[in-house]
This record gives sequence, structure tokens and C-alpha cells, in this order.
Amino acid sequence: MPHWAEQPTLTVNGTAVDTAPADGWWVVGREWNDGDEVVLVLPLEPRFTVADPRLDAARGAVAVEYGPLVYCLEAVDNPGHRLDDVTVDTAVAPEVVPHGRAASGHRDHPDRGPSPASDRRLVVALPSLRMRQPATEPGSRSR
Repeated sequence: MPHWAEQPTLTVNGTAVDTAPADGWWVVGREWNDGDEVVLVLPLEPRFTVADPRLDAARGAVAVEYGPLVYCLEAVDNPGHRLDDVTVDTAVAPEVVPHGRAASGHRDHPDRGPSPASDRRLVVALPSLRMRQPATEPGSRSR
């Protein structure tokens, strides 16, 4: 079982198995028959992962993860935002929105400190495994 899958479920022929995953594996001991159906559900919940504070270059950094994907903030996907001015409130859960985008964080004003709630704006994060293209409207292609 992947480490990111909290509370996975496993059924055989519609019945929950009576074992639990251990050491990354879910062992089911039974006599198997042709046509048996095994269904493994790995729930996906967006989460923050904080960098190890012992790594100077990443101290204070945070990643948004969704299942096995790591989402990245890039300037091209967030026009009008200076990413150096973006902070992320890890007390507020990240949200995955349609088309594989994650929304989180807000823009601060470096000369005025944290922005008031009325000035907070969502920023867009995209999976880091995708081809490098700016975010566009769903269904459209960019450059």
C-alpha cells in the first residue's frame, strides 16, 4: 500500500477482506476461483508535506500532494502573482478542483505584511509531471 493512501479498502467479490495491510502489502489468503473480483480503493485526499527543516535550501517550504502527485506553483500559471510574495496557510486544507488543479495559499504584500482576508487570492498549482505549458481554460490548448 502506498504511504499516502489513508484507510484503503479491499474487497473480494463485494465482501471486505478480514485482513489489514502490513509493511506496504495487503495479503489475502484464500482459494481463488475464475471470475473472482478484487477491488482496492485508495482514497485520495490533498495534503501538505513540509520540507525537513534540516535542509537549509528547503526550510519553510511546503508541497501540495494528491495521491502520488506533487503539485507545483509556477509564475506562468499564476499571472498577477509574485510567487515570492505567496504564503501558504497549512491550517487550511488544500483543495483539488476540476481538471487536476490544486488551489491554495494567498498573496501577501512584502511591504505591508500578511494580506487581509479580503485581499487573499487563490493560487493555482499543477502536477509537476505534466508537460510545461501555462494553465489555460479547460479543454483549450496553449502555445
